[in-house]
Amino acid sequence: MPDETEYHWFHVAVALACGAFQQIDNPESYECWAQCEMLCPHIQSLTKWDDEHSIGYPDLSRANIKVALYLCSRGRYGEAATLLTRVLTGSEKLLGSGH
Repeated sequence: MPDETEYHWFHVAVALACGAFQQIDNPESYECWAQCEMLCPHIQSLTKWDDEHSIGYPDLSRANIKVALYLCSRGRYGEAATLLTRVLTGSEKLLGSGH
């Protein structure tokens, strides 16, 4: 488990990255693809850290759904499916499989 300082900065980073991603009007529109491409590595890095420490941060799940929409719009279906499976697995862990 991360120490309090790491946990604090993780939350700050999630708030910044997810907040920036929420500002993108339409991740599926080619006009927004450059913004999505710029933010995706940050969301992915935070998601990996979240997974490694079993935190289950809901803002990341919502951001990853939008990232998956972006990936689908670019024809990157395999990446989108993998990401959505990861979100589903995380949600099931957090809420239970019957939710």
